[in-house]
This record gives sequence, structure tokens and C-alpha cells, in this order.
Amino acid sequence: MHRALTIQELVRLIAGEVYGKHALRALALTCRAFHEPALDGLWFFPDDGLVNLVKVLPTDLWEVAGMSETGQETLTVREPTRPTTQLDWKRFDFYAHRIRELRVITNLDKSELPRTLSANLFRWLVSARHPHRLLPNLQSLIWKAEGESGYDDSAYMLVGPHLVKLNLDFRDSCEVSDEHPPTVLLRCAQRCPDIRNMCFAAPPLADEEPIQGGVFAPFKMLTTLKLRSPLTHDVLVDLSTLPNLAYLQVDLTFTSDIEDEIILPGRVAVSFSSPNLTFRTLVSLDLNMPVDVANTVISPYRFPQLQNLHLKADRATNTETLSETFELIRERCDHTGLNAIKIDGGEHAGRDEMGAQAITAASLTRLCVFRHLRVLEVFIEACIVLDDNAVKEMARSWTQLEELSLVSMAKYPWTNPTAMTLSGLAHLARYCPSLWRLEIDVDTDPATVPEPVKPGGGFRNRVLKRIQVPRCPALGNCAKTGAFLHAIFPNLRWITGSKGSQARSWGLVQEVIIGIRVASEWEKGAGSQGD
Repeated sequence: MHRALTIQELVRLIAGEVYGKHALRALALTCRAFHEPALDGLWFFPDDGLVNLVKVLPTDLWEVAGMSETGQETLTVREPTRPTTQLDWKRFDFYAHRIRELRVITNLDKSELPRTLSANLFRWLVSARHPHRLLPNLQSLIWKAEGESGYDDSAYMLVGPHLVKLNLDFRDSCEVSDEHPPTVLLRCAQRCPDIRNMCFAAPPLADEEPIQGGVFAPFKMLTTLKLRSPLTHDVLVDLSTLPNLAYLQVDLTFTSDIEDEIILPGRVAVSFSSPNLTFRTLVSLDLNMPVDVANTVISPYRFPQLQNLHLKADRATNTETLSETFELIRERCDHTGLNAIKIDGGEHAGRDEMGAQAITAASLTRLCVFRHLRVLEVFIEACIVLDDNAVKEMARSWTQLEELSLVSMAKYPWTNPTAMTLSGLAHLARYCPSLWRLEIDVDTDPATVPEPVKPGGGFRNRVLKRIQVPRCPALGNCAKTGAFLHAIFPNLRWITGSKGSQARSWGLVQEVIIGIRVASEWEKGAGSQGD
């Protein structure tokens, strides 16, 4: 054996470059030096959860209870269960300490899971040697509850002090009651307080029982939390005190009957004017809920480090509510740090509401205080009505802008038509040189199309290659419109509408742009040959 293979760090680095179970198995069987690191790789993340680990126990302790119609085997404890000895667990422990990541899907009748554990076997497994930890080095646990396994409330029994990532998904569980979710989380806090990444989805039966305060407070090392559960304001207060929380997602879209009071005032009175209500380390906030509910989440807090804000509603948002949202963002977020704002105002407004309301320049220009904004996306069923002066103000404020998407789903023609013309696009070309994605409606009425002589003062954006026009059709002279767009966006290749005649009208403009590009390239080629 080469002396280099006696250096364990080198051996582990080499083994770490081997991918695939078959390759690792071959390595473990053929080379003594790589035996241990190859086994570590094989058992790092077992494919069948705990099933293969159970199978290394003596066969008089477990048996195959039967096979479902889908061909799934269910392992169960053999009755009567005899007392175990240390020798019984020797092979089990030999492999168990290598497991770092584990995924458990608790479904006793699912075709894509060839084997699973019965409830009595799981409970025996975690209690047979109490307080010995079953998986002493486990770092990541994904627990997905489905159907009626009989042990969905026992996920915490697998975790230990080394756990840093926990995913508890009870959305499809039929047995976890309202009181179980906070209990499971509190028990996890006792066993693994140093969790850094957590994802928690409440069971369907918990719709009317929000999580109370005190559940997440013990997780002082938490940096990322994805929460899909009703909750009280106390929970948010607790989260704001966590010293390392950087990424927070709260999802309240789990029911079609969601009401504003899902987020309820907790048992502790909250003073919304208190300067202590601050998410001091939060970098990214993702709220999946009606926008008016999101406003109640944002309003009591300040976000001095926030860089990314994403609001996604599951129902249509009125323009007054969205204007309040823009104002809250302006008041509560740091003006130099926030660089991405994405707002999906939801769909399915009533027919009498679609297009009857309008987001105006007065609302959007409130965001001009964010001088380092790189991404702005607004999707709403109301009209988005701007003018060239407003676009100029926005463009001059957001000189680092890379993505601008202002999409209205209101049916054209609008009651309140946009007043932004091609001159507004020229302002974007001049002041936003990094803009590479643009979705916006523009008025191309013949009377508004300027002459293509140094549009935008001769400044050009050479990054933008595609423009999407959500609703407004191309009107007037397509050649004139295409020439103007090519002058301010010389590398523009595609300009598209949404559908029907509107899409066809912009298709004609695109053909003009393609023709100008071809002619321009031909002239350059001819000029170089002449030289």
C-alpha cells in the first residue's frame, strides 16, 4: 500500500470524489484503506430511511408483516419481543453513527416506497435502549408525514445535539392533532437547540389553532426558518429577538378560506411603536399570504438589514392595500440595503373589479428612496398607470436596476390607460445601463412616438435583449416604433406581447428590429471590407 494512503485526510478527500452507491460499495470491498470512508459515504444519506439499518439487527427481533397491493413491504417488531443485549446492537451501531442525513416518509401504502416501518417497530426502536441516541451524529432530518403511520408525533425522538437542519412536514398527516406541532417543536428545542435551518409545515387540523409564543425562542442559532402554519404575533416577536435569523418565510396559503385574523394578537400585549421590535439580522423576508395580512406582519417591525422582500398573495389585492404596502416598505426598510422587491398581488378578482382600479405613479414612486434597488416586480390584476415623468424619476433613482417587471392582468383596453410612451423607455435606457429584463406596458400611439434622433439624449442600454409587453398592443407605424427601440436598445432581439392580436402587433415590430439589425451588421461588414 502506498504511504500516501496512510494519510487519513487525503484518503477521505479521494473517497469524497467518488459518486454513486455502486462505486462506493466497490471501493469499500476492494481497498482496505478506503473501507471506512467508503462506508461513511454509503451510509451518509440512506435511501430507504431506517429500513436498511433495521435489517442489520438479528432477524429474531423483526419480521416482514406483509406486503401491500402496491408491493410495499412493512417491517414490524417480532412478538413476543425478547430483551436485547449489547451484542445485538453491535452491527447496528457500526452503521448508525455514519448517518448524517435522514429522510423519513411515514406512509404505509405508497408504491414509490418499497419498504417502510410499522408504528410498533419504530417506537420499539427509539425506546429499546433509552436514553441511548439512535443516530448520534445525525445532522439533518427530513420528516414527511403522510396518511396514518401511527408515529408522526414522534419525529423528535430521532434528533440529537448535532442536528443543524430540521424539516418537519405534517401537511398530509391524518393523525397529528392541534396540540402536537408546538409540542414536537419544544421537544426538539430541548434535544437540539443549535438548529440553524428549519422548515415546519403544520397539519391540516391545525388551521384554527395558531402556534403561540415561546415555541421558537429557544432556537438561538437559527438562521433560516420556513414556516407554514397559523401563528400569533407573539411568534413574530420571538423571531425578532433571535440573534442570527437571516432568512424568514411565512406561508399562510394552506386554506382557501383564510381570513385576516389568522395572525392573531398573542397573550402578550405588543406595542407597535416600540423601538425594540426590530429584525436586526434579517436579510430576506418571504410572506405568502394576502397582502393586507402581510401589512399586519410588516407594520410593527423595522428591518435595518433587509435586502430581499417577496410578498405573494393567494387572492386579489386592491390598489389601496398595495399603496399601503409600498408606504410600509418605505418606512420600515433601510433605504440603502433593500435591493429586491417582488410583489404578487394574487388573482381571481371579481369581474367588476378587474381593471376598475389602478396603481399610479404616486404609489410606485414611494419606492424611489431605495437607491440600490436591483429588482422590482409587481404583478396585479389592476391597471398599472404611469407617465414618462414618473418613469424618469424611477430610472434616475434606480441606476443599478437589473430587472423591472410591472405586469397588469387587467383586460385591455383599460379604463385608466397608461400614459407612459416610448420616451419613458428611453429614460430607462439612459439611467439603467444594467437593465436586462423588462416587462412593462407602453403607449405607442402614433402621436406619442418621438423621432429616433438621439432618443434618450443618445444614451443606450446594450444589455437588454428582450422586452415583454403584458397588455398594450403596438399601435401606429411599426417601422417607426422598431427604429426607436433599436436606437435605445441596440442589442434588443425579442419584443413580445401576451396573446392574440396584441402579440401579433408586437411581432411586426420585432420583425422591423431584426431587419434593422441585419442591415446594420451588413453595413459594418461592408465597411470593414472597404477598409
